[in-house]
Amino acid sequence: MTKKFVYVGQYDAFWRLTPDEWEQICRDGMKGGYDLSPFKQLAGRPIWLKRHPDGSTGYYRTRQDMLYYEPLDWDAEDFREALDELEEMRNDGEIGN
Repeated sequence: MTKKFVYVGQYDAFWRLTPDEWEQICRDGMKGGYDLSPFKQLAGRPIWLKRHPDGSTGYYRTRQDMLYYEPLDWDAEDFREALDELEEMRNDGEIGN
């Protein structure tokens, strides 16, 4: 199944981005900052995301066919790895453009 969206979470806010939008976030993050405000925030948490049972503020996905990232504390290398992963998925036909 081809994935069409990338989901992003920060605290208790969530966004659904296209692969191209996620690529831009990663490129901006590699330069030192990114901004999710131009993108429409989801009205709530996707049903397939659950809060970590250890009480941390993060979430984990219960469906492996969904892409979910929490880039709040990422550095440039983390964004580079996410960008490489996106490119690999595109090359393998696992994600739409």
